[in-house]
Amino acid sequence: MVEFANSSTINSVLADQPVAVDLNSEDREAQLMWRLRWQIANTQLHQLLKTARLRTTLVVGLSLFFWFGLFALFFEGFQFVVDHVGKPGDTHHAETVSFVFHLFFASLNVMLVFSSGIILYTGLYSSLDTRQLLTMPIRSERIVLFKFQEAVFFSSWGFFLLSSPMMISYGIVVAAPWYYYWLLMPLIISFVYIPCALGSICCLWIIQGDCRCGRIDRYCDSRSLDLADHPWAPIDLVSG
Repeated sequence: MVEFANSSTINSVLADQPVAVDLNSEDREAQLMWRLRWQIANTQLHQLLKTARLRTTLVVGLSLFFWFGLFALFFEGFQFVVDHVGKPGDTHHAETVSFVFHLFFASLNVMLVFSSGIILYTGLYSSLDTRQLLTMPIRSERIVLFKFQEAVFFSSWGFFLLSSPMMISYGIVVAAPWYYYWLLMPLIISFVYIPCALGSICCLWIIQGDCRCGRIDRYCDSRSLDLADHPWAPIDLVSG
């Protein structure tokens, strides 16, 4: 159902574009892809609300329950550190909190590398909408970047669900200033891009190597294999 909705949305957004030898400019392509992304998200949201209300309610409810449970756990843990290890600014307090943060974010970093690579592979080489996009007058680099942004989004929501209660609870315990909370979201977003970029690069590199060895033809659509010839496409597109 989702693949069918995506294909219909792609047709409605890109069908009015003239098929010509010369491609659209990169700015025009970016505008079309952002319009396509918005319409896909809007269509999928309407489908969830119409056909899967119970499932959506359960996911949102359990996510909130999980978030508040983590918040209570982290709050009690940081309060214990403040009461029995040291006040904010003390050496033992700083060393303990630094160890907890480093271990926590390092673990999430490794998880994001694998999850983003798997999500990018699924969306780029095993989805019907990618095959349809390959028939459109769109640069392959733009398609890779489009799917990379999807991988970042689907990987980051779990990271946000795990990291936000920890950061907020620590700010409350140590009485952080108001701008600490305003800077949390930019910090989380900037952190997510690093492991997601590494996971996506590893995915493209592995696919390119397997294609050259002829071991992946039966797993990928033949038209999707053209994307493997651009393992650094997201970096080239952004830097160029």
